[in-house]
Amino acid sequence: MTPEIVAGGGIDRSDIQDNKYSAKKGIFEQVLGDPGNLELNFLLFKKQLAENNIKGATATLERVLLTDPNSKLARVMYAQLKLRMGNRTEGIRNLDQIAQDETASDDMRKNAASLRDGVKRAEQMNTRSMPRKKFVSRLKLGGGLAENALGSSEETQITFFDNDFLNSVPNIDESFTTAQLDVTYTPDLGLGKNEFLQFYVSNQIKDFKDLNRYDLTLTTLGMSYNKGLGENNLKTLGLSASVTDINLSWHNYATIYNVAVNLKLPLTETFSVIPVVTATRSVFDLHPDISSNKGNTGWTYRVGLGAEYRKDTYFVSVQPSLTELDKNTRLNNYDQEQLALIAGRKFEQILISGRFNRSTRDYEQADPFISSLRKRKDQISEYSASLFWTPKALQQNRMVPQLELGVFHKKIKSTLPNFSKETTDLTVSWSWVF
Repeated sequence: MTPEIVAGGGIDRSDIQDNKYSAKKGIFEQVLGDPGNLELNFLLFKKQLAENNIKGATATLERVLLTDPNSKLARVMYAQLKLRMGNRTEGIRNLDQIAQDETASDDMRKNAASLRDGVKRAEQMNTRSMPRKKFVSRLKLGGGLAENALGSSEETQITFFDNDFLNSVPNIDESFTTAQLDVTYTPDLGLGKNEFLQFYVSNQIKDFKDLNRYDLTLTTLGMSYNKGLGENNLKTLGLSASVTDINLSWHNYATIYNVAVNLKLPLTETFSVIPVVTATRSVFDLHPDISSNKGNTGWTYRVGLGAEYRKDTYFVSVQPSLTELDKNTRLNNYDQEQLALIAGRKFEQILISGRFNRSTRDYEQADPFISSLRKRKDQISEYSASLFWTPKALQQNRMVPQLELGVFHKKIKSTLPNFSKETTDLTVSWSWVF
């Protein structure tokens, strides 16, 4: 700036002194003097970032966004900063919003989308190259309340051998405790980066306070195999097999064999279709009709076609399916149509998920204990919801703790009054993964 000559031949040095003072002042003091100046705030942000002052840089960008909430540049830098701080969920969410913001410039949207996709690709590469732990265990302890624990019918009269009787099964609520231990084993068989083979064993115990006759134990042995297919391994083939023993009061009730095949076919980055085929064989050891069917209900075949929409913070899945059983048995001889709706929302420390099932069962034969003239048809509605909370301060611990709250509600409306009932389980549990 050229000094101005004042009256008397002197020079006005005020501008020079002001410039020297501004140069001597730190950028932080200048921002304090003019907090709404975006240019000064961006200069301060760059300085703080160079000094690795992450908290200060975050505060500066938040101040910029308060001054100009529509600043696309500030939003992109804020998203990058969140990723640098390890907050993947918020960082990806911000980049995704900018990539879809039609008011942003094309370059800004492409830049945000490129950053978002780059983070995802890097995570996939890190996951594939990361050595898998051979053994992973999960211990879960909890308890809850079972409403209508005995599954009493809603009707006052029930039918048995074509005669009507008063329903004498009480509708009572019963508290219970639960314990579950899961162990998974991933062998080192030299499989490719896009292949995954795992074996697992699970043991679950549900112990009622007084209704000891209904104490339940489930023991499952199983394996699963997944393999990426196609270009970039975007398609996924899944195979699984398991054997489950069901014990009531420590007496074996049934053994269930299950085999399933599914194929995940992504149509877009977020939308996939998933065809599923399942075969199940149930063998009952204790049942009133054991003498005639030798405890064997034959095979169950289920075919389904699911559709899934998944983003970084939430997902929605619809899974219609048809189930058909062998008709040469006298137990569970029904066809079933089912529609399942599953959804979930993920936050930084909390995951909320819910499931709704609506199914209709048409029994091929009449119930042998009621009447050969009265066919049975059931409509089953199931609702379940869970909330999982993992404290952020403990997420990096070797033993990762997790709190779970759950509710499961089941309602059956049947053409035969014996089977119309409504039950609810409320549970709270704490688990550790190590």
